[in-house]
Amino acid sequence: MAAQNNWEKQILEEISNIHKATIIAGSVGSGEIFEQANIDAYQFTPNRGLDQNQRYYLIGPEWSIIQQSSLLKAGHDMLGDRLGFTIDFEEWFEDFEYEFQKNLPSTKKPATSKLKPWGKEVANRPKKLNLLTKEQAREKGYMKIRFWKDRTVEKDSEVLAGTYTELRQQLLDRMKQQSVDVQVYGIPTTAYQQEVKFVPQVILFFVEDVEDVEPGWEPVYGRFSFRVNGETYNTINQARALQLATKINQQFGEGVGYVWRKGKTTISYTDKENGYRMWLNCRSQADGESLIKRALAIQGVSFAKSKMGVRENADASNAYPTIPPTETIYGKQKRLPRRKPIANVRFVRSELHIWGRPEPVVLIDKVNYRANALISA
Repeated sequence: MAAQNNWEKQILEEISNIHKATIIAGSVGSGEIFEQANIDAYQFTPNRGLDQNQRYYLIGPEWSIIQQSSLLKAGHDMLGDRLGFTIDFEEWFEDFEYEFQKNLPSTKKPATSKLKPWGKEVANRPKKLNLLTKEQAREKGYMKIRFWKDRTVEKDSEVLAGTYTELRQQLLDRMKQQSVDVQVYGIPTTAYQQEVKFVPQVILFFVEDVEDVEPGWEPVYGRFSFRVNGETYNTINQARALQLATKINQQFGEGVGYVWRKGKTTISYTDKENGYRMWLNCRSQADGESLIKRALAIQGVSFAKSKMGVRENADASNAYPTIPPTETIYGKQKRLPRRKPIANVRFVRSELHIWGRPEPVVLIDKVNYRANALISA
């Protein structure tokens, strides 16, 4: 019997050492059940890092404790692998700072000089500050952090809260959002709609992939729009919007998204009767024609080459330099904006704008920029 007890204790010790599991023998009280032979009480946690000082009680003979603890540990680890709660948040954030590029295999890891986490210099990578200790987070059931998208801009931060799994998603959403969240010229939609009454309009948005953005430059963007054929503000409905979203997704959204090859050749297409009046800067005439045909296919409109125009500058490289010169602007040296940059921009979002409705109907969102898209990533 002594040999058996020793064997059982060794197993308990082994379980205790696996993945920070903790089993601590101890009394939890007195009573008839504890006076019976071979009945013991243990404190247990499947993960000390997550549970901190929290313990759960297991009661039974030692062989039962072994069975209970091993089953609980296995269940905990399986759920953790699937739900992600066993991922160490601090280690994850260190990798997140560098857009998960720093610890890639050597064959896929970019050179240090070319490392551009989230499209910015390493010095401008995000950072966080934990506002709760791990023990406080366990007691409350959530962690609270202050987050900066750019660690050099101290005044630009926000407080995020949630479980570690929820926080990871929030952080990813924030960094994705910055790729489509840009300064724009405009007026409030309500003010615009007071002045202009318009036919329902669909806009498609494109943006350069973060990893393709050159250091020191902002991503290149693209957009084009068309009017919804045969609809007015009081006839268009959700069924029609979903139909448009489905067609757009077929032409531009499938897979990783359609890539518009932007360049210095301007392609125009005018078909007012069907709601199309487009100007597209493309790498070539063929690129422009391909994009136009996809845009027309959304509404089942046939392509007519006679409606397409091509405009090329005789000296495009000088008229639209890849790296524009620097000039004095408002007392400071500033590089002039790039005109007709050469870049690949990928489809990310589409919106339907309706007169009388201030907010757009989000048809497609491949980067989770909006929460209410008819079709999302």
